[in-house]
Amino acid sequence: MVTVFLIAIMMGLVLPAMNLGKGGSNDLDRAINRIRGAIDEARSRTILTRQAHQLLFYANRVVLLPERETSSLPGRVQVASVEVEGESGKAEELPRVLPFHPRGYCAKAAIVLKGDSTTTLLVRPFLLDQEERSGTYSLLQLTGANSAW
Repeated sequence: MVTVFLIAIMMGLVLPAMNLGKGGSNDLDRAINRIRGAIDEARSRTILTRQAHQLLFYANRVVLLPERETSSLPGRVQVASVEVEGESGKAEELPRVLPFHPRGYCAKAAIVLKGDSTTTLLVRPFLLDQEERSGTYSLLQLTGANSAW
């Protein structure tokens, strides 16, 4: 009886953590985490080497330059657009570059990911703080007069 009780408690803890039935949003969460990891890695390597680095965004992967390390996005999640402050061209035209300056900071950026839903990852330049918002946002919307960003 005690064994059955312990098994029930363990299953109650393990099964919700598996997020069964939420494959699409799980892929989107993993994609956001991979991009955040790539941003953190680019910043760390830039500071360590004191050399400029870049993240190159393709529809289904992110490449760290100059090392050429690639991180593929999971499932059907794709980068829909990358808008970088000070860069010309359309945000939807991939590949797009997010440059990291030798002191470790990058330009403001809005990275839109599409899977089963759409999420915008906002990148702040000096703090390298990242925030995610459900939906599609542009830098103009985020940096307007009434924006705290």
